[in-house]
Amino acid sequence: CSQLERLFANRDYRGIDEFYRSFCDHYERMFPDAPTFEDRLDLPGCEELCAWFGSSYLRLAEQSAANALAGYSQPIQKVVERIRCQYGDPNLSISALASMVCLSPTHLSNLFKRETGKTINDFLTEVRVEAAKHLLENTACPIHEIAERVGYRSSQYFSQVYYKKTRMTPRDLRRSTSRREGKNE
Repeated sequence: CSQLERLFANRDYRGIDEFYRSFCDHYERMFPDAPTFEDRLDLPGCEELCAWFGSSYLRLAEQSAANALAGYSQPIQKVVERIRCQYGDPNLSISALASMVCLSPTHLSNLFKRETGKTINDFLTEVRVEAAKHLLENTACPIHEIAERVGYRSSQYFSQVYYKKTRMTPRDLRRSTSRREGKNE
């Protein structure tokens, strides 16, 4: 919720309004019967508003993830969920995933590619890079620690993979995030 906190701290009412409208559009499409932001106007401050946005965002993310998995077979749903939950395990492998769903590694790889359009390793890398991006933008953890948290044993290899996927090094992302936050303060 740091973006919303910065908007409040800077009294950027146009930014708050844009954030609110964008968020509510997505939220109300996913949950038409849920209480809206207008129902929450009695919240006294930024902390409570951020908590409401946070819990609503989690609900939206969970529903989006469930909708995204709906078109996949049961084994692929299980593999995707396992990857999303255990991407930080450096020992996560195609063999382990195949064993979990009682398929051979080759059959699982072919099925995963056919249903998702991606290889298992590409999907795992995407999940790890997204998690790393979130940590780089929202924590002060050292890059080597982030690399370990997202499943890489070597911070050098992590930086190479991150750059290949984003065309930016982890250090560059952190610097650009720091500059943006500095401008907003």
